[in-house]
Amino acid sequence: MFQTREGDMAKFPEKWMTSIRLAADGIETLRRSDVYRVLGDTSSPEEAHEMGAEIIKARPDLKDEVEEILEDEFPIPKRQESQDFTP
Repeated sequence: MFQTREGDMAKFPEKWMTSIRLAADGIETLRRSDVYRVLGDTSSPEEAHEMGAEIIKARPDLKDEVEEILEDEFPIPKRQESQDFTP
């Protein structure tokens, strides 16, 4: 089983612990197969990316899975450059 660094659980943001605990006993037992479900509990692509960054900090072994899911399922729309329509 993956060992988290000491204190990782204490540092993981409480606002996402409910989602983590629905999928696993805690961040230290989160499986690759749980990552999509956990990220899907967020309310926006931006929040999914924020949560994903926290998962990666606590569980570097899940980095590839988190990044792949974020890229495929939770893209952040790029801001369109404003165009000058002056006549």
